[in-house]
Amino acid sequence: MKRIKTPAFWRRLPLTRQLLLAVNSFLLVIVGSFLFVDHRLRVRRAVQQTKVALAEEAKTLYESAAAIEGESTEPIQKLVDSVCARMNSDDSPGHHIALQWQGEFLQAQSHGRASPQMFDAMMAAASPQSSERGR
Repeated sequence: MKRIKTPAFWRRLPLTRQLLLAVNSFLLVIVGSFLFVDHRLRVRRAVQQTKVALAEEAKTLYESAAAIEGESTEPIQKLVDSVCARMNSDDSPGHHIALQWQGEFLQAQSHGRASPQMFDAMMAAASPQSSERGR
């Protein structure tokens, strides 16, 4: 059986230092692994909480739009603009609201981000296939 050749610096260390380095290296790997797993769990939990908050906001906006529904979509457009303008840009930078109401696509005009491409990107991100991809 062939012996594994150890580096010269390792052989020069006293046995106590070798043991100290070996144990600490092992513990460093274990603690690093736990920190990595914990970070992933925290990120996953934060993303899930954000999804729940966004779903609640969507339900609230839907109920508000249903309450003011009329002949035209102008009051609903005003609602969308007002809600989007009042959002805190520090807490949710790049926020945008878009919805499809009675076959018409409505987007917040208050921040100048409204475009067909923005609506398509938001719809693609909200599709079930995109949420499965992130897992």
